Amino acid sequence: MSDNGHPSAPCSVERAISIIGGKWKLYVIRILLVSGSQRYNGLLKTIEGISPKVLTENLRSLEQAGVICRTEKEGVQVYAMTSSGIGLNSILHAMGEWAEDHETLHLSKSPD
Repeated sequence: MSDNGHPSAPCSVERAISIIGGKWKLYVIRILLVSGSQRYNGLLKTIEGISPKVLTENLRSLEQAGVICRTEKEGVQVYAMTSSGIGLNSILHAMGEWAEDHETLHLSKSPD
């Protein structure tokens, strides 16, 4: 333990967040899980508001982490989930359920 009462070594949740956290990575992961493999331009068109530079950075990061893989088909880069990345499907599903439950609880609260 560190002096502030928090573990000094990163926990598994912190490691996961370092891999899939950030503004855009979960969008990329969700699209690849739902729609299957995608071309770079397909991802760029689907993810509203992301710049080409930021998409490239996020794809490289996810590829280096082993979450996605990149292949070339007929001179075109195609991205897909790895078996490790597919394991995120149940986590994202659980997050979606939590969000639905949280929204219901949030909406049912009366103002103070």
